[in-house]
Amino acid sequence: MQATRARGASAPEIVVHDQTTAELAHYKLARLGADDQDGYHRVACPAVMGKLRCPRRPASMALSHERPKVLCPPEHVPTCCRQKTLTVPVSVNAKTAQKYDYPSAAWRASYARRTAVERSFSTIKDPASNDISRGWCRLMG
Repeated sequence: MQATRARGASAPEIVVHDQTTAELAHYKLARLGADDQDGYHRVACPAVMGKLRCPRRPASMALSHERPKVLCPPEHVPTCCRQKTLTVPVSVNAKTAQKYDYPSAAWRASYARRTAVERSFSTIKDPASNDISRGWCRLMG
């Protein structure tokens, strides 16, 4: 899967991309709370949180068959399979601290607001379109 969709992608390509990124959310480590005072936070295995079924977590196999299943668990048991929770350090927080997952439709909608705000600010600051220098408005009263 491509991390980002191509510029000028057709509507069916966008739908497929959004479905794929929504599916990826099932495999993401689940955040358990807010950052502590040092910026660290805890995450748990998606199977422990009930997002998917995994043979390494027998309790998760009792979940509905509509949940995604890890078909080929890795040979080397990852840390998230050996422990209940993991601590995520501050250095990793930049990407994981976002409200929405990076390539998702919700992320794109949220990020689109930024371009509108930046465009508005640049218009306000441009003396050719608006002049907000000292004395541009008069206060009465």
